[in-house]
Amino acid sequence: MNVLVICHEFPPAGGGTGNAAMHISRELAKNHAVTVLTSSAPTLPGHEEKDGFEIIRTRSLRRRLYGMSPFELLVFTLSAIPTAMKLHRQKHIDGCLAFHGVPAAWVSLALWKFRRVPYVVSLRGADVPGFLPNRYDRLHKLVIGLTRLSWRDARRVIANSAGLKDLAERTALSIGVEVEVIPNGVDLDFYRPAASKKNPPVRKALFAGRITGQKGLIYLLEALKERATELRGKLSVEIVGDGNLKSRLERLARERGLDSLVRFSSRLSREELLKKYQSSCFFILPSLEEGMSNAVLEAMACGLPVAATAIDANAELVREGVNGFLFPPRDSAALGRVLARIAQMDEEQLSAMGRRSRERAQDFTWKKATDAYLASFGERVASDNSA
Repeated sequence: MNVLVICHEFPPAGGGTGNAAMHISRELAKNHAVTVLTSSAPTLPGHEEKDGFEIIRTRSLRRRLYGMSPFELLVFTLSAIPTAMKLHRQKHIDGCLAFHGVPAAWVSLALWKFRRVPYVVSLRGADVPGFLPNRYDRLHKLVIGLTRLSWRDARRVIANSAGLKDLAERTALSIGVEVEVIPNGVDLDFYRPAASKKNPPVRKALFAGRITGQKGLIYLLEALKERATELRGKLSVEIVGDGNLKSRLERLARERGLDSLVRFSSRLSREELLKKYQSSCFFILPSLEEGMSNAVLEAMACGLPVAATAIDANAELVREGVNGFLFPPRDSAALGRVLARIAQMDEEQLSAMGRRSRERAQDFTWKKATDAYLASFGERVASDNSA
């Protein structure tokens, strides 16, 4: 089967959506011909072959690796549609997998309308109407027509968590479309606990991801400020990543005297991030909303307990008191209490929670996710994959 994977971000550009697209492409490439169509980005080549598949980066005017503006997404869409048509003429694409409803699903819709190439839409979070409404409602109202058309004509519409499915169904059911769930996976061979580990006396907590408003890091800083006296000498937090709020948060941390409690690091390579996971005691995700976090799964696979907001997607992975703690979004006081608990945990408690995180992560593999995506195209594709 000749598969076209469309995603406006693809490593090293972007975040969790691109990470999922990369892993699914790798798995698909073991048995199928795979081409990835993504956005151009600074310093990245327009064409390359990697891990058994081809990557085409088409014009987008993208300026930053960590994110794209609405204008850049529009440029990518207008460039990606004719590029997809050309790829179909060259390769005769059998099926298209659109990672993100905005704008990959729109490109797939055009390929369906003009070339009758079937496609599956993989919803990731911000592409779903109702997700962080204060930030995204205006955009979704502008493009709701395209959203409905691209979901209606898709072979399947997939969400990466049960919580995201529930949100997507508010739109999908009105047009007679069912939403299915295919969770993210994690590379269990790569993301693994350290061969030997003893947690340091000063507990090390880690956040890794895009530093944007969605991630709720302002509440983490507030919690550290409220508990500063209690936590100094017992807990430190490292925030790894880049994003539009990074300089503001760094300034706030300095102004609030949190230098001894929190440090910021730039986005790391996969190998460097693995070392951070393995040397940390706990992973923290104070997000306001998520689809299903790749970073949480990676941390769990590395044997880290997780402290995360009690939103649906996180609650599917983190079990209170079993492999971590849950706290309400935007509640710095509750997060502060969790940080205090982490600082007081003994070695055996941390190790036991970490083992249960690893055990839970083993339920999520990219092969399992890829098989489910293939099956969503229909019986012919599923039988080709098993042949």
